[in-house]
Amino acid sequence: HRQPPTVQEDPTEGRMHTLDHVLPVWDAKRIERRVISAPIATTYDAMLTSDFRDAAAESGIVRVLFAMRSGFERTVAFFRRRQFRDPSTPDQLTLDHIPAQGKWVRLGEEPGREFVFGAAGRFWNGETEWLPTDRKRFIWLEGRGLARIGCHMLLTPLDDSHTLVEYEARTRTTDPETREAFLKYWLVVSPFVGIVMRAMLRVIEHKAEALRPPLFASPTAAA
Repeated sequence: HRQPPTVQEDPTEGRMHTLDHVLPVWDAKRIERRVISAPIATTYDAMLTSDFRDAAAESGIVRVLFAMRSGFERTVAFFRRRQFRDPSTPDQLTLDHIPAQGKWVRLGEEPGREFVFGAAGRFWNGETEWLPTDRKRFIWLEGRGLARIGCHMLLTPLDDSHTLVEYEARTRTTDPETREAFLKYWLVVSPFVGIVMRAMLRVIEHKAEALRPPLFASPTAAA
């Protein structure tokens, strides 16, 4: 059997990454990984330009999960006698278009290696409410009943034609009561979050494979 590629010696191994600076402490986290058959530069370009709406388009399970969450929040809104606000669907959902200020925002980047993004608000009690934020406000978030989600995509070259992509999502709450409520929610939803994260990694893989350079130039191209 073919042996999987092994990680090359990496001079950055063991040091803190950008995510560790913006969200060094967390109450819960999930990590999903995928080896992609493309060079690291190609994989990074694919990561930035992949449209993550395709995660739902390509996966019936992801579509069902999104529909279940929307249905649950709609039901909660009905019993709480408030209007349900269905979130609008963006024209595209790519990392290279995440703004520095907004709801989901860019928190940092090590070009070619790591991209960090996140959001702050409330999202575990039957209503999702994202707060306007930026890197500074994200790091110094205060106020009871809130939480931050910090994520990164971290790339490690395995060899010249394989890249390990690590997708990590961390959540940190602002007070003990919120932490207790969030962890009950996380116990239920964490496996489903993993399904969505893995679907996003597959979208990157498909894009990277489409972008990767040919292993051998054709005779026509060589001429």
